[in-house]
Amino acid sequence: MSKVENPDDLNDGLDYQVDSEEEVAAFEVQEGETEDEIVPQETQSTSGAGKKRKKPATDKLKEKKKIKMEQDIQKKKQLALSDSNELAQFFTQVLLQQNNDATQLDYFKKSDFVDASKYKEKRNLDNFKDFTDKYNKGLTIILAINRVRIGDLFKALGPKSKALKVGKGYEFKMREDTKYIIGTVERVLNLDLTEHPVKSIIIDASYQDQKTHSVLDESKLTTLLKKFQGIKTILY
Repeated sequence: MSKVENPDDLNDGLDYQVDSEEEVAAFEVQEGETEDEIVPQETQSTSGAGKKRKKPATDKLKEKKKIKMEQDIQKKKQLALSDSNELAQFFTQVLLQQNNDATQLDYFKKSDFVDASKYKEKRNLDNFKDFTDKYNKGLTIILAINRVRIGDLFKALGPKSKALKVGKGYEFKMREDTKYIIGTVERVLNLDLTEHPVKSIIIDASYQDQKTHSVLDESKLTTLLKKFQGIKTILY
């Protein structure tokens, strides 16, 4: 009997369909398998593989805001190391942001600030008394971010500092020998110190709370500085 090489060569009027090599491979019996156990192998789609997913516009905006916020935080932390000219520029920018009616006559000047950039010790509670001893020139206002920080600065100055705390729960009674008044911007703004000439203002600028807020974020800070215009301001 002759061997038929191709079913199409049979002249029997029937149409034979031969599977392609790929289709046959998909049903190939592996060693140890029976035909009943054969499961067709699905081909994996490679469409979209290796493509980078584009970030939505909202994600990009959030990322930019986050970067900007981190830059602002670092800038405020380092502000106390700036010279008098840089401080004048910074507070003038803040003034213009908060007061649309401000003119050049309202701008802060280099002479409004004491250059404390030469103080190289770390600005923390341990060194606060040393800093104030160096830069205190008489009755000094110390501006802090909140009540807790007021207490910390008060303790850092020591029991013989002749300091007064301003705020709810604190008894404020000026004495002739008072050297420091420690309070928030809001509280100090409401004080009447006409009979007690202030010689300097220290801003606790390096400290930030858990939400990264500092006294530099207080909306009425420039208002207070203008109220005591002509008095030297120092940043710690």
